Amino acid sequence: MVSVTPALDGAQDADALVEYDYTDSGIKDSRGQVVTNTAGRRGTLLSFQLTRRGDKWLIRQVITVRKGRPA
Repeated sequence: MVSVTPALDGAQDADALVEYDYTDSGIKDSRGQVVTNTAGRRGTLLSFQLTRRGDKWLIRQVITVRKGRPA
């Protein structure tokens, strides 16, 4: 995770802008065959929209703001 920028939108709503990097990843089956793979990226930016329910913050929606660039 590179950064998290929170912002309250009142007593019950908030947003968190999250920038992160990730490396190559994937899934292999029991025989070692690749099922899925994803190339790493840098500078990915997501917006998490949150709603407060009682004493908990729940994720209402996640929006991709920027897909980042190849790592």
